[in-house]
Amino acid sequence: MGRKLEKIKENILSASLQALKLLIIRFFTIPFTIWTGSLVRLAEQWKETPSTDEVATEFPIFDWFKSAWDAVILLLWPIGVIAFVFSFLSGIFSSYIPFGAGLATAFGCLIGFYFAPISASLMKEMLVLFLSMAQSLEKIAAHQGLDQKGLDHKETEIDQK
Repeated sequence: MGRKLEKIKENILSASLQALKLLIIRFFTIPFTIWTGSLVRLAEQWKETPSTDEVATEFPIFDWFKSAWDAVILLLWPIGVIAFVFSFLSGIFSSYIPFGAGLATAFGCLIGFYFAPISASLMKEMLVLFLSMAQSLEKIAAHQGLDQKGLDHKETEIDQK
């Protein structure tokens, strides 16, 4: 018991600081990390793909789907800036919306679009995981000689008689 208590005393400060770093600092930096990752992947695709007619993969729709989500993530921030400017100008020049409400809407829009890559990336990862599992199951079934209904096409002893 004394050894465990000693380990707790020894590690409580570093563990607490790491927890705060993960929950606070990482929460505010992860949207930028996600956005720059999409930017880099799309830029590399642009350099690598000389023609849209060439299909370099067995699953072109799957690759298109992943790239399309990267494009959505990349365009979220420019759309957010446009929405912010529109909301800000509407708040300033509108006679129907109070100035404070217009500013609050504009900055709420800016904050929402800043964190939007997190939810978009989560959706992308869940859907890509689902598609990857479906592809893996399809490959396994093809390897084992099963059709879509799960029936084995190999002859059995009953079929031979």
